[in-house]
Amino acid sequence: MAQEVETSTAGPSSSISGVQVAHTAQRTTVRITGSGEFRYQTTRLEDPARLVLDFVDTSLAVSRHTVPSKYAPVRGVRLWQSKPGLSRVVIDLFKFVPYSVEANGSELAISFVAAMRRPSFRRLGNP
Repeated sequence: MAQEVETSTAGPSSSISGVQVAHTAQRTTVRITGSGEFRYQTTRLEDPARLVLDFVDTSLAVSRHTVPSKYAPVRGVRLWQSKPGLSRVVIDLFKFVPYSVEANGSELAISFVAAMRRPSFRRLGNP
């Protein structure tokens, strides 16, 4: 009796269609949007500092593969399709700071907490 093997020629089940960098209060957020549910793995790399997100079973559907940033600690974001079904998003950083990832179906928000500045004190002259 022959064994039947089921194969699929369907493409990736999700796609990345947009990346934005925004800043509010003490937080810089990289928002990745698309379709389908994202499955990803994060890796921190140094020299230079960057956060890498590898998305499996995902294709890129973006018009730009680089997104500049005006907001620290994010220098910019780079995207590419390293092989079919595997998309990589690299968030280049000035330095590592605490971050959080919030996933909501086909949207992923990576928020970086801006480094707090120490208050500066001025010495007042004698009255």
